[in-house]
Amino acid sequence: MIIDCNINGFLHNGSFISRSGPTESVSRKQKRVMIVEDEMIVAMDLASFLDRNGFEIVGLAQSGIDAVTLAVHSKPDIIIMDIDLPGTLDGIAAAEKIENQIVTTIIFASAHHLGDPRIDKIINEGGYKFINKPYQGESVRDMILHE
Repeated sequence: MIIDCNINGFLHNGSFISRSGPTESVSRKQKRVMIVEDEMIVAMDLASFLDRNGFEIVGLAQSGIDAVTLAVHSKPDIIIMDIDLPGTLDGIAAAEKIENQIVTTIIFASAHHLGDPRIDKIINEGGYKFINKPYQGESVRDMILHE
């Protein structure tokens, strides 16, 4: 599932979900963020937090294939990418396909510990940033601000 977001809120299965809360900063608003997370309630919660903190949420995707499609269409500045996604493309494979098509920053996320060899590989060999799940909104916000 793909959820496209626009400046006035989220469009979810034809239903508009209005934004809540003021934005904090024009410089934050310039950061366009896409969230790839198979648990939609988690994705919506993170999107809501980031939106309230002044970031532009360009869309949410639940699978690797949807992530590639949405990223190419929306060209986000930053993608929060869950590693474990359903379907034929996990988060790592989806990131590779995305980076072959657009320039963006990808921050990987997983509930697995840093001892996981996949996570060690993306951090050490790929130079990617990583954030643990469950998401701590402030940590994600701070990581985005430093990109």
